[in-house]
Amino acid sequence: MTEKSDTDINSRQTLSEKDVSPGSGSPKRKRIQLLVTWGLTGLLIAAIAILIAFGGFKKKEAPAMIGKKLVNVEVITVKTKEYRESLILPALVEADRVASIKPEFSGRLEKWYCAEGAKVKTGELVA
Repeated sequence: MTEKSDTDINSRQTLSEKDVSPGSGSPKRKRIQLLVTWGLTGLLIAAIAILIAFGGFKKKEAPAMIGKKLVNVEVITVKTKEYRESLILPALVEADRVASIKPEFSGRLEKWYCAEGAKVKTGELVA
């Protein structure tokens, strides 16, 4: 009798542990729990995505204009104009070479064969 009652107690504990232990239940029940869990997760993600998407299109309120002030403006008609790119800078110009022109003989020049400031070549008659 004692043996029988010990066996009954052990079998009851084993059954109660099986019922309480995680992962217990039929495969059909596990599948339903899995579908419910993932279904709720999917719905939550979809709801967050919709809130983010439509939250960006929310109309922004214009700031209230307190005491509108009128401003005087002038209207100018734009006209086309020739554009010349130039840059004017102050400068000092020095020659690379200097030539001194001296007469070999003293005297007065009576006739000039080229204008003042004209370019001349070597051996060309100047005066």
